[in-house]
Amino acid sequence: MQKLFWQLLPSLLTVCGQEWAARVHLTLLKDCTVIQIERTRKIGATPEAVWAELSRFMHLDDIAPLVVKVDALTDFREGLGARRRAHFDNGTSLVEEVVDWQPNREMTIHCSDLEPLPLKALETIIRVEPLPNGRSKTVWNTQFQVKFGPFGWLMGQLLMRRPFNTVVGGNLKGLEKRVISG
Repeated sequence: MQKLFWQLLPSLLTVCGQEWAARVHLTLLKDCTVIQIERTRKIGATPEAVWAELSRFMHLDDIAPLVVKVDALTDFREGLGARRRAHFDNGTSLVEEVVDWQPNREMTIHCSDLEPLPLKALETIIRVEPLPNGRSKTVWNTQFQVKFGPFGWLMGQLLMRRPFNTVVGGNLKGLEKRVISG
């Protein structure tokens, strides 16, 4: 099955176009693939101001348009080990835990309880970089691994990539709005 998939991949890339192929970042993880989406947004605020909003870990619903409610699963509200359950507007939820925390720079969030999504793994790295004139660039990198091996990867590319890209873009836009408006 995997051999057939890899034989078909060049044809898929040709049919889907060079631009699409150039944006696809694949990382082999054992016998499956990880799909990576990375979006950036320049924000007219310092990295510290952006981080001040990002570090409000239990308030994801303030920046993420599809999140309707957040439950704190730890007594502490930010930093390494902080856990939350994010509830989405479609009735689903997932648990997120901070597994790396570098204040004013970067955090890594590992997701679990992924049902009913057909995902084996989901992780996000959010990085804030300084720009000249008191501005900053926020990089939101989401990686996910779809169940069902190579066919799951194909399903992820065809059916899940665009919605994930839209969610990440919406989160960045919401972050900018919150940082600028206070």
